[in-house]
Amino acid sequence: MSVVDEIKQRLDIVEFIGSYVPLQKAGRNYKGLCPFHSEKTPSFIVFPENQGWHCFGACSTGGDIFSFVMRRENMDFPEALRFLAERAGVDLRPLDDVEIEQRNELERLRAANAAAADYYHRVLMESPQGEGARRYLERRGVTRETMAAFQLGYALPAWHALEETLTREKIARDDLLTAGLLSENESGNIYDRFR
Repeated sequence: MSVVDEIKQRLDIVEFIGSYVPLQKAGRNYKGLCPFHSEKTPSFIVFPENQGWHCFGACSTGGDIFSFVMRRENMDFPEALRFLAERAGVDLRPLDDVEIEQRNELERLRAANAAAADYYHRVLMESPQGEGARRYLERRGVTRETMAAFQLGYALPAWHALEETLTREKIARDDLLTAGLLSENESGNIYDRFR
């Protein structure tokens, strides 16, 4: 487990952000006035399930506990890491070579997943092939704003669309396999998992 994940696991984002902003329970989430802009109607939502937050008002931004601290305390990532590690009781000793490689691999896998999510979202929102899925979602009452807010996506019924797109964006094929975005059959053929 990375230091970042350990900090997120130890700190409850609702309790932490609640020390800066009064929050009220709203269904599964919590809402309050955004600490980053002036407003009268609460547009700032904290999501305990994924330990994230989002301002649906003027800021139209969001993130995790680290991005909150960086923005609220005007810190860069290393400063926020030290600040939150101290709060969480996490040791920030220097990493050995194995831990560095594990962290690098985790970052590559996160980048691969983020790139895949962006790709599938673009296919849904912008491509002619996504038109049927967009219409279906709209008939079900899902607005374009909701599709964007939750980064909904659509996978083309093609064997290599994601692989070709992301390898052009310099994401390694091995990372796509490790992340579970590509599959390999018994014959050794590799294909997009989601089609």
